[in-house]
Amino acid sequence: MSVTHNIIDVRSIELLCKIKQQGLEVCGMNLLEHKIIEIHSVKDVTSAFVEHCGYKPDEPLLTVNLTFDCYGLRKTKDVTFWQSTFEKVKEAGCYMA
Repeated sequence: MSVTHNIIDVRSIELLCKIKQQGLEVCGMNLLEHKIIEIHSVKDVTSAFVEHCGYKPDEPLLTVNLTFDCYGLRKTKDVTFWQSTFEKVKEAGCYMA
């Protein structure tokens, strides 16, 4: 099992800034279901978003350390969600990525 470090990926924040500023939604192809095995921690990283992007988002941005299973691949990593998305992910027990 691999474990990622508890560091915010600046490129991801930059991309979120650009997407949010343009009023766009994130979408993609070839998404796979990631079943959540365990949530280890949840960290509010909104302040890092504000510092990097220069504005406060409409809702908190969370980095969640979790273990998932994606078609037999089990991995532990940090995944960043808006709070409302994370609530839906928790309820569903999975997310698409």
